[in-house]
Amino acid sequence: MTLASCGKKDDPTPQKKPEDVVKDSAYVVRVMQFNILASDPENEGHKWHNDRKEPCLNMLRKVKPDVIALEEVRKGGVNAQDPVPNQYDELLLAFPDYTSVQFPKNGNKNSAGQRNMIMWKKSKLELVSWGKYWFSKDRTSDSSLSNMFNDPDAAQKMTVWAKFKNKATGNIFWVYCTHFFASVKYIETREKCVDISIESIRSEVGEKGTVFLCGDLNFNYLEDGPRESLQPLFNYMKWSAQEAPKTHGVRSPTYNRFGVGTPAILDYIFYRNATPINYYVEDGHLYGTYYISDHYPVYSDFLLPEK
Repeated sequence: MTLASCGKKDDPTPQKKPEDVVKDSAYVVRVMQFNILASDPENEGHKWHNDRKEPCLNMLRKVKPDVIALEEVRKGGVNAQDPVPNQYDELLLAFPDYTSVQFPKNGNKNSAGQRNMIMWKKSKLELVSWGKYWFSKDRTSDSSLSNMFNDPDAAQKMTVWAKFKNKATGNIFWVYCTHFFASVKYIETREKCVDISIESIRSEVGEKGTVFLCGDLNFNYLEDGPRESLQPLFNYMKWSAQEAPKTHGVRSPTYNRFGVGTPAILDYIFYRNATPINYYVEDGHLYGTYYISDHYPVYSDFLLPEK
């Protein structure tokens, strides 16, 4: 008697790879970091309405993140003639299954200024609470660390954070959407940004909580000076580009400069108390324009701790 006819070779059901089984788990969350670019008048050839809006939306439709940390989102006019676009409302209009929290870096809720914004899928995640802080002496928008260090980059920089509950599993986790100072001359300001970020995570999340810190950190990992400034963050958290078993690697540029100048690595997803599955730099040119922003989106799937 043979058992061959009872084997799985007659089963027409496709067998999933182990990685796909993990990705299908309710404990998996897809986290994206994306500096979408404040479309200012000088970005000729790369304007939001004319050149980048639909390609950006196409990218998000393809990747389908569960949560997105966005920097430089503008809330301005609603037509192609207005130099300040309404990226905020247009993103939410295009994705009604997402919602968001956001705040402008200049502290004026009614301004068209750049915003840090966190979007998430309403069907998967529930917002528990959220908050914000500025990189300043008193953590408010009334002052700036750049001024304290005589840094010529006087623009305000801040962080918006959100605490989520995974509706299917009950897992609690935090997402930080941050933007560090851009000047490369004064390293001290960015060292202080790291200190303030770790201080907030320790206070809000604690040592055992799951947290993702996403942002345009304006640290080029390929340069020694900025790497040293970022070291305390590497000591406290892990970088998914470095730790994920499937990764585009730590030398894949995330800042493309619209093809002018040397690319750099400025965008990061750091994490604590989660397991990275992969890390991708979405640097393809398949969405209707060659560059959807001067930064490439990066994203990772993470396995949350099973309860």
